Amino acid sequence: MTEFIEACLAPVNLTLTVILGLCVIYWLFVILGALDLESLDFDFDVDTDVDVDVDADVDIDASIGDASVGVSMMRFLNIGYVPVTILLSVFVLTLWTISVGTYLIAGSLAVLTQLIALPLMIVGAVFVTKILTHPAKILYKKIKDQEEAEAMIHIVGSRCRVVSLTVDHRRGQVEVDTDGAPLLLNARTSDSKSTLKKGDEAVIVSEDDTRNVYYIRGF
Repeated sequence: MTEFIEACLAPVNLTLTVILGLCVIYWLFVILGALDLESLDFDFDVDTDVDVDVDADVDIDASIGDASVGVSMMRFLNIGYVPVTILLSVFVLTLWTISVGTYLIAGSLAVLTQLIALPLMIVGAVFVTKILTHPAKILYKKIKDQEEAEAMIHIVGSRCRVVSLTVDHRRGQVEVDTDGAPLLLNARTSDSKSTLKKGDEAVIVSEDDTRNVYYIRGF
C-alpha cells in the first residue's frame, strides 16, 4: 500500500493524480445533482454534410480535405458521440493507471522509463479510451436518433433561416431553431426559378425522405 501511494504521489505521476482527483470530485457533484452530465461539455457535430457553393472565393479542395481529416479524427475519438467529460475522465483514468503501473513495475528506473514511454502510454490510453467508450457511443447515438426523429415530425411547416450563401433548386442549407441545438438541414427551393440568400427567412413546405432534403419557400 505504501508503494502504491508513493507511486501516485511521485513527481512523474502527481499531475495525473491531481487531475484524476478533480475528475472524481466532478462526478461526485454529478451524482449529487449539483452539476449536469453535460454542463462542461462542448457541442460537436461530426455528421454534418458540407454544402459548398462552387462560386465561393475559397480553396474548395483544401477546405474539404482539412475538414474531412478533422471529422475523421473526431469520429475515431468518439467526439460528438460521447460527452467530452466522459471521454476525458476515461482517458485520464486510463493514462493514470498505465503510468502508476509502469512506475511500480520499473522500480528504480521508473522515472526514466516513463519519460521514454510517455508517447506510447498516451497513444495506448487513447485506444483504450475509444474501446471503453464504444458502448456509450452506441447508447448516445440511439438517444440522439430518437430525439432527431421526434424533432423531424414537426419540421414541415416550420420557419427556417438560410445559412449557406444561397439556396436554389440544386443546393443549399437552412437552420431551424429548436428547444435545443438548431437543426442544420439540406434544403432546396420548391420553385426552380427562386433563389434565397444567406439570412433570408423561409418556410419548409415538404420533405424528400430518399434524398434527406427539405424544400422551402421564401416569404
